[in-house]
Amino acid sequence: IGSPEDIYAAPASEFVAQFIGTMNFVNVVVASANQGTHQGGVLEFSQNSLRPRESARLAFRPEDVEILEKSDEHNRDKVLGKVVSAEYLGAFLRVTIAPEGWESTLLADISTDIAARFVVEAGGDVAFRLPPEKILAYQAEGKKLFTSSSFQSHSIVLLHILSRIDKNIPVYFINTGYHFPETI
Repeated sequence: IGSPEDIYAAPASEFVAQFIGTMNFVNVVVASANQGTHQGGVLEFSQNSLRPRESARLAFRPEDVEILEKSDEHNRDKVLGKVVSAEYLGAFLRVTIAPEGWESTLLADISTDIAARFVVEAGGDVAFRLPPEKILAYQAEGKKLFTSSSFQSHSIVLLHILSRIDKNIPVYFINTGYHFPETI
């Protein structure tokens, strides 16, 4: 529990990050204490509690995306992309960017001054960076499969099929109160 500002700035879990404000997520495999590899390359993050070769989800807010000069060759964090859409929202543009080599798009909130300076518009090219200190890292929460069964005759077929897929899927017994004593 914390102040709204603390929860927004550093959600304690990916679950909280998904429903407090808008957040971008990128799946990575941790390469070192503060680097994760993904389909588009390497992203640096400031958190160092994850172990190498562990799956993780990096998260960052749209307002944390920094727009760069496309011709800037000195910034090793630079990512190139295409502007898919740009929506004017008063003081800023909400821009959808398709980064080169990435599986998914990301959202960036860019001030109208920055958008005008760097000519950020739908269909155009854009260069950006993600500041490592703004990127949160969460251990990937894999989908956990399980099944339940009353162990009646029709359940055996389903249990057999599941055992062919993965013998480690947990099976939970449901005591409906109508079982024969021998079943329990």
